[in-house]
Amino acid sequence: METSGIAPQSLYVDLDGTLVRTDTLWESLVLLSGRAPFKALSALTAIGSGRSAFKRRVADGISIDPASLPYDETLLVYLRAEHERGRRIVLATAAHETIARSVADHLGMFDDVLATDARGNNKGEAKAERIREHAAGRSWAYAGDHAVDLSIWKQADAAVVVTHDRNLVEQAARHTTIERTFMKQSWTLADLLRQWRVHQWVKNILLFGPLFLAHRITDPDALLNVVLAVVVFNVVASAVYVVNDLMDLASDRRHPTKRHRPLASGVLPIPVALASVPVLLAVGTVITTVLLPWSFALWVAGYAVITTLYTFVLKRVAIVDVLTLSGLYTLRILAGGAAAGVSVSPWLLMFSMFLFTSLAFLKRYTELVDTADREGTTVAGRGYVPADADFVRSIGPGVGLIAVLVFTLYLNSRDVQILYLHPLRLWLLVPCLLYWISRLWFIAHRREMHDDPILFAVRDPISYLVGVVALVIIVMASV
Repeated sequence: METSGIAPQSLYVDLDGTLVRTDTLWESLVLLSGRAPFKALSALTAIGSGRSAFKRRVADGISIDPASLPYDETLLVYLRAEHERGRRIVLATAAHETIARSVADHLGMFDDVLATDARGNNKGEAKAERIREHAAGRSWAYAGDHAVDLSIWKQADAAVVVTHDRNLVEQAARHTTIERTFMKQSWTLADLLRQWRVHQWVKNILLFGPLFLAHRITDPDALLNVVLAVVVFNVVASAVYVVNDLMDLASDRRHPTKRHRPLASGVLPIPVALASVPVLLAVGTVITTVLLPWSFALWVAGYAVITTLYTFVLKRVAIVDVLTLSGLYTLRILAGGAAAGVSVSPWLLMFSMFLFTSLAFLKRYTELVDTADREGTTVAGRGYVPADADFVRSIGPGVGLIAVLVFTLYLNSRDVQILYLHPLRLWLLVPCLLYWISRLWFIAHRREMHDDPILFAVRDPISYLVGVVALVIIVMASV
């Protein structure tokens, strides 16, 4: 939407929710909580001294990379065009001046900055007063995104409205001329589900492994327990994914695919994502304590602790991150056994550790070659450099082949003789495993692998074919 006529001499632009599709205060507070929790607590104590003091304390404790922020590109193009034709552009924001000036310096198109500083919190009526004072009699327009900006538009000569709500445009039009309207996307339930990474829930099928391999899949009580256990792992994993993505905002925004995640792209507000975390954890806690064995509760608690450590520390330590990921897959198997009341075979544990270590190395390898292809120097948020790709490529397939070796040793064990009527038929699984593992690494070497090999396998028809063949072989060995 655009009006005709001569635009006001100056254009004052809001930052949070307008120029960037996020709230820099929330981002700063979240990052500060993750990197320096005691400083975050100290900042919270400053709220009693006013919003300005609180924002200053947060800004002093952490710095945001302005290059990583999710800018509204359509608005940015418009502002650059206005700047190039000589219009006076001023950043007018309630964000702290430290953040505002870093953004202004990065973009290089603002003539001045009005932000929260020692004078007070630069929002609403206070911002309108500072803009009037700064305009010094010149005509001015204001670009905003929220109902709180109506008090500013009432005094402006024109409004640039950045919103997903057409009602806000109509309200602004009652008070001033609409210079431009930029409609933005509002978050939906689908965005929240994407942030929960529901597609990753497929990994929790591993909890059925012990029940299936113990030939008790038809036991209704055990099956119900495992189904409930999968639900618990789903919601707990989603809660951890939210926290992980909040900690990785800057690095995710530099990634070619992760930058499209709801939080990284700015589609999903940080408060909404944060509010979902205790809800998810509460659901998992209630199901676990009321309906599942305490032995399972210990495993899911261990999963939550380890994944949290991974989010804040372990994923930045080379090799340790890979071992942690493979350990978390194996932990799922142990949790499934606890939920079903089935003892987990040491053979299964050994096999899973080696197999998932290979897949974890595969995940890192795809990230390394992608970084190298983009001429990056490090993998953002990880303890690797592109030169490590050769090492990872040499050790990863080997670890996968060790998993196959463990499986062949298992085929000679007494357990197999007890569980299967025709154990020799299980040897047909060996070439299936060799083919599948080798093929995944072959595809990764060709740069055709999704950055998560598990998700690649879920979408890969050949992997489904191998899985069906393997299932048929297991049934043939059982009857």
